[in-house]
Amino acid sequence: MDSENSWVTSAGGPLILIPESVCQQWVGAPCTYPDDQGDYGRTCEVDGYVGLIDVGGTQALVLGDTPARTTFPRQHNIMIRPRLEGTRSPDALHRHRPHLRLAGQCCGPAG
Repeated sequence: MDSENSWVTSAGGPLILIPESVCQQWVGAPCTYPDDQGDYGRTCEVDGYVGLIDVGGTQALVLGDTPARTTFPRQHNIMIRPRLEGTRSPDALHRHRPHLRLAGQCCGPAG
C-alpha cells in the first residue's frame, strides 16, 4: 500500500461516495433483497463507469463498471482507479505523478 494514500475496494458491488451529511440515510440492501433492492439495487443499476443516485435528498457518486481499487490523493483532488488487474498501487501513483501535478494545477487543490 502507498504510504500516502489508502486504497479501497469492494467485495463485488460498486463503490459509492456519499456526502457525510446523509450517510445515516443510506440503507444499503434491505433484508428482503433481491425482491426489494433498496439503495444497493439503485446503485447497481448505474450503467458505465460513473453515475449519480439520490440519497437523503442529495446526490451520491457511484463508481460503477467493476469493483476496482480506488484511492483519493487529497493533495491532488482527484480519484484514481487503475484499470489493469495486477496494477500495484504505488506503481500506479508514481507512474502518474506528473499528470497528478497537472490536474492539481488545472482544477486547484482540495479544499
